[in-house]
Amino acid sequence: MYSLGVVTTVLMLVYEPGIYLGLLVFAIWFVVFIMTLKVLGDARKEVEKMTSQK
Repeated sequence: MYSLGVVTTVLMLVYEPGIYLGLLVFAIWFVVFIMTLKVLGDARKEVEKMTSQK
């Protein structure tokens, strides 16, 4: 996130509409982050099912 902020800031200083590119990259990152959290949660549930004592 820090590097995205730095790159977006520099891009805005050089090319003002660069903010839209930065926002697009952030939006894609956010979607991937949410998907990753969902997959990790599902994997945790599967491990709990496999290791539960019946």
